[in-house]
Amino acid sequence: MLTLIACLLLVSGLQPFGLWMLSYAGFFPLFLLAFDPKIKFSKLFFCALFAGAFYYGIFFCWLTAYSLRTFSSVWLIVSPVFAVYFSGIRLFSKINFSALLIPVSIGLWAALEKIFALTPLGAAALQLPFYGPPALMQVVSYADFCLLSGALMGVNASAALLTRKKSPGAWCGFLLSSLVVSGIYFHGHFRMQKTGDTKKSVKVSLIQHNLPISDAWRGKHRDEIYRRYRELILKAAEEAPDLIVLPLYTLPDDPLRNPGFFAGLARSTKSHILIGSHIPEKPGGDPGKNFLDVAILYAPDGKIAGLYQAAQAPPFRGIPEITGDNAAPLKASFGTFGVLLCYEDVLPGPARKAVSSGAECIAALSNPGHFANTDLPYYHLFQDSLRAIESNRWLIRVSPNGYSAIVDPSGRRIKKSVLREEQVLTGKIGLLENTAQNG
Repeated sequence: MLTLIACLLLVSGLQPFGLWMLSYAGFFPLFLLAFDPKIKFSKLFFCALFAGAFYYGIFFCWLTAYSLRTFSSVWLIVSPVFAVYFSGIRLFSKINFSALLIPVSIGLWAALEKIFALTPLGAAALQLPFYGPPALMQVVSYADFCLLSGALMGVNASAALLTRKKSPGAWCGFLLSSLVVSGIYFHGHFRMQKTGDTKKSVKVSLIQHNLPISDAWRGKHRDEIYRRYRELILKAAEEAPDLIVLPLYTLPDDPLRNPGFFAGLARSTKSHILIGSHIPEKPGGDPGKNFLDVAILYAPDGKIAGLYQAAQAPPFRGIPEITGDNAAPLKASFGTFGVLLCYEDVLPGPARKAVSSGAECIAALSNPGHFANTDLPYYHLFQDSLRAIESNRWLIRVSPNGYSAIVDPSGRRIKKSVLREEQVLTGKIGLLENTAQNG
């Protein structure tokens, strides 16, 4: 019964429910099992394994829209985390000194986050149960996310200890971990009341074209793709933006080696144009074999002003992507901005590298079109909010089918598109002077 309650509480924090207050208590029933000497170690292990398999099975079901094999690989890797964690807690619970259990419960979860952060998956899966209100997420502006997740695990562990036995150590752990969570919340609340100093504001137009992503469809509709691109770019140009941004979308032609279409539009609109696309590794090659995931910046004079190549390919998909290693921001006449392509916004590293190299804002271009009917677009957007907070930068996100958004340095979505609709979002972002960031 406790295992079932844990599963229901944890799942309540996922979309579309979003009941984060309930999900934060999701580990409490499992701690009760871990601290009960009558529960055999093997039973605890399988109860925690079931909870992890249930929780991550529901969350990662969006991966089945792409590949059942990919879903199975990720699910099998992440599902045992709860079992490993609570098995470790049980081992320490045998020590007759309850005051140790609280720091151990905090430190062990933080250690698992750090271990996962070294893998291509990153730590996002372990942080997922602790996603919640923007005020709490501000923690990444000055510390690692594990400060929040560890403190919440401490609250759960100490509450379970108090339920079993009201010891001074349990009371102390509960009060301290609760104070840490409260401090994180109030710091975040006050941080969100402030606005960062900016050198200047930049007007941007984000194009969400809502075109199909099917390879077969794109192969048969080359002219329609370019017609829609032209119409939407000209529509965006009516607002006289400094920068027009289009999403990551595999174009029928190679826009790097054949830049004429976008170069001409950049000249006629007198705007910078940023696009994302997959291009063949070699001119005239087949992008289905070896390809580069790139963002190309066209200047108002029609020249290519910058090129960024993705440094992190999505894990487990086995795609023939050739990655780069240059995190230098792109330079436009109005300032510099870092680029995150596809999966890169799930990881904190690429945004941090861009900011340390001088990026004054961040542009995230992705294409989760395979998963437009799942909750993945929401989580991609949530990740971009975290990247904006931890890098202390304005962030613009553009996706073919949504979500597209303008995000401020506190992670607030100033503007957000509607999913699966054609839209042009226009607004202003700031270029921040302060280069300080967490990490």
